[in-house]
Amino acid sequence: MMKSQRLDDARRKIEERDQAWQDEKADILKEVQRLKAEATRMVKILAMEYEEENLSEDKKRSLSQEVYSLQLVVEMRTGEVRNLREQLARAAQQLEQAERDRERLKKATARMEDLEEQLKIKIQCERQLSHEKSQLEMSI
Repeated sequence: MMKSQRLDDARRKIEERDQAWQDEKADILKEVQRLKAEATRMVKILAMEYEEENLSEDKKRSLSQEVYSLQLVVEMRTGEVRNLREQLARAAQQLEQAERDRERLKKATARMEDLEEQLKIKIQCERQLSHEKSQLEMSI
């Protein structure tokens, strides 16, 4: 009974962690999309400003650095998403293993209850036979 409860608790915790990872993954994906859109916008601005003849070198350098920074952030977020996917896969495997363990525990518990019942019947029969033997010995 305790193992079953622990397995249920473990499964529930894994499901909660899974949901938290899913939520965090969704947030990160939104952030990655936002950053990609921002990077695209910056690239467009940079391209337009490069076309302007009076664009200063400092402004070009500043925008280039900002675009590079945004690209780095997008790469970091992509790595985080990859890590979340790996964690999610591990959690799913743990959940599947917990389900298999629970089924094995259920079968073992049923087997144990069956054997206990057989043992009770055997003990009852032995007592009955012992009692009958005693009565036979007394009657002889």
